[in-house]
Amino acid sequence: MPCPPIAPQPLTSAPPEPVQAALAGGTVDIARRHAFAWWWPRSGESRLRRTGDGMRQAHLAVTEHTTADGVHVLALAGEIDHTTADTFRQALTADDKFPRHAVVDFRDVIFMDSSGINVLVAANNAAHAKGGSLRLAHTPARVLDLLHVVGLADIIPLYPTLNDALAAQNAA
Repeated sequence: MPCPPIAPQPLTSAPPEPVQAALAGGTVDIARRHAFAWWWPRSGESRLRRTGDGMRQAHLAVTEHTTADGVHVLALAGEIDHTTADTFRQALTADDKFPRHAVVDFRDVIFMDSSGINVLVAANNAAHAKGGSLRLAHTPARVLDLLHVVGLADIIPLYPTLNDALAAQNAA
């Protein structure tokens, strides 16, 4: 017997009460907490932008450079989801392979879902396979919460600023 269709629910500017309780320090099923926490932007903030055809699509801008000592540095701005993950992956890839050492500056990222997590896991694994490292800098609270929920905050080094991440690389 086929499942009945689920009626669409309008998005609100605030998460459901169980999520509000979890965010305020209460307890709630962790899978439920992180699923909702990803999707509720702050009041007046839009995760997606409207395109000319009326569809809404995420946007990700990437600035990249390589330091004199060979560290690939990415500065991201916007949203990282299934529509922008390839942009993130391609920017993180140097010459069709992951660089040995990379630092990603998340300063202007306002949203990231599991697509971004997948890119980070692949980049971290590739860097470690080459004896290198991946470091994250200036991670906003929303993205940091996600990294803690999935356990990446314990695996990939996090730094408060880009300069701190680069200094740590130079000290290593």
